[in-house]
Amino acid sequence: MNLENEFDELDKILFDYFESDKEIPISTQNIINNSLKDKNSKYNIYKHFARIAMFIISIVVIGSGAVFAEDIFGFVNSLFINSTQSIDTAVKNGFVQNEKMDFVYDNNVGIGIKVDSLIMDDKTLDISFEYKFSANNPYESIKLHEYYMREDDGRLIYDEHEGYSNEHELVYSCDTHVTPRKVNETTFNESIIYTFSENTTDIDKICFLIKALRVKKDGKEFFINGEWKFEIEINEKMLNRHNEFYKCPENKYIEEMSAELMETMMVIDIKFNSEIDYMTPEYREPSNLVIIDEAQNEYSCKNISVGNKVEDGVTKGHIHLEFNSISKYYENIDKLILHINMDKERMFNLEMIREK
Repeated sequence: MNLENEFDELDKILFDYFESDKEIPISTQNIINNSLKDKNSKYNIYKHFARIAMFIISIVVIGSGAVFAEDIFGFVNSLFINSTQSIDTAVKNGFVQNEKMDFVYDNNVGIGIKVDSLIMDDKTLDISFEYKFSANNPYESIKLHEYYMREDDGRLIYDEHEGYSNEHELVYSCDTHVTPRKVNETTFNESIIYTFSENTTDIDKICFLIKALRVKKDGKEFFINGEWKFEIEINEKMLNRHNEFYKCPENKYIEEMSAELMETMMVIDIKFNSEIDYMTPEYREPSNLVIIDEAQNEYSCKNISVGNKVEDGVTKGHIHLEFNSISKYYENIDKLILHINMDKERMFNLEMIREK
């Protein structure tokens, strides 16, 4: 048996560097050596690399070994084939859960499924799934079709099959636009980004039930039904995350405002001191919504919702904004400017200062 074919891409990158003449930071070598039971066994090196890979990345990020880091970061960027710049930045800063689980098989279907990696903050969940099949029964593509995810207590996180459940879902949008990637002759993976409808902080386990896959074979697409059931416990790094909060000076148009910056997204809620009058000719949908940092980098708005709420008999306008291109790990974010156009009168730049 060729052991090298049995291990993932990161194992190979690390082992190639370990065997090569390229300079590896002493601190990194020590971490590797201390993690191996048998330093002379190639099989054992492969066995333990997966366990320590994310720790090695953390050491590299701290400052040693820029050359070594290039290949590692190249791999990290590919952990989630469906990603954003802020997700990539969070992963590079070690905010990622790398799962080492066995493939789960349906007894009647020769396809195994597992979760390879995930990242989760209060608003975003990105999961990398991996699919394994026999070389004797090859597929041209595999992706999830019908499935749901629940918390350990049964609360519904996401239901992919329309009409499958009338329960309230924690997820309000799901991004599956990226084509599954062929890892090797018997493996595909796909990455799915889920966005929570409101800040979610208490998910500590995700229970998966997959009922159907969409596959492609001999140029034809069809569904394969089965039952794949497994659970993923969210690790301490994901659970112990914390957000950055921003405050803004008084503004004559705004009564209240909250701004929260997470690992992969910024969420801003604004309550105006008057209503948003949709019926006037002057009204226009808020436009040119961007955040500008201290280095003049601009981050565009992903989602916006605008409406009015009656409070104590007074109607006041509300705006909810989500920016998925900015991360708490970025530099030059102590002071941010929100540029917003509401109507001819309410066009302004709102200064937001990070709380210490």
